[in-house]
Amino acid sequence: MISDDDRQADPEDLEGGEERLSPRAKDLEGRAGENVYVALAPRTLEWAIAEAGNKDLMLSALEPVKPRVAARLRKELADVPDAEAADAILAAIKDVKGRYAQELADLITDPEIPFEIPAYLREAIAWVADERDDVV
Repeated sequence: MISDDDRQADPEDLEGGEERLSPRAKDLEGRAGENVYVALAPRTLEWAIAEAGNKDLMLSALEPVKPRVAARLRKELADVPDAEAADAILAAIKDVKGRYAQELADLITDPEIPFEIPAYLREAIAWVADERDDVV
């Protein structure tokens, strides 16, 4: 099973609380076993894709959806770590995730555009293919 872990985006948002998995994600983890693998995205799929080193790809997908935001973020995120860029990109797409996903899918299908698969997805694919020792 592949899902988001639905953690808070920032522990400070919890106002002194403890960062935890959502009840749904915790339930999914409880289903893991010999025949079921549970892979949880850190935060969301979109965040994980950006954090995996796909910042430029993500911003290219944002251009047709929110051109001014994409241009601003390209400047602001030029030299920031992937996780920080992922936070900003996720904030930018939160109200247009459907259309954004379509633009991103279109770019990902182009074999000329580099795309790094997030680690949790690589691990899930390897588990299904029974290649767990080969996961990088």
